[in-house]
Amino acid sequence: MIREEEAGAKVADLCRLYEIIDAIYYNWKAKYTGLTVSGLKRFKDLEEENLRLKQIMREQTWIKE
Repeated sequence: MIREEEAGAKVADLCRLYEIIDAIYYNWKAKYTGLTVSGLKRFKDLEEENLRLKQIMREQTWIKE
């Protein structure tokens, strides 16, 4: 989506096409611009690991109570 905008597509048209609001688009652009494919994969892997660790922490907290 970011590449489409860089190629000349209008943000409003892209947001309508992908059914998101423009604020989400700009958040994604700030977060993902400049990442390579391998960097994006690593970023996604880290987010998944973070979610898994948060779940473990929730379970540990629940068991102690």
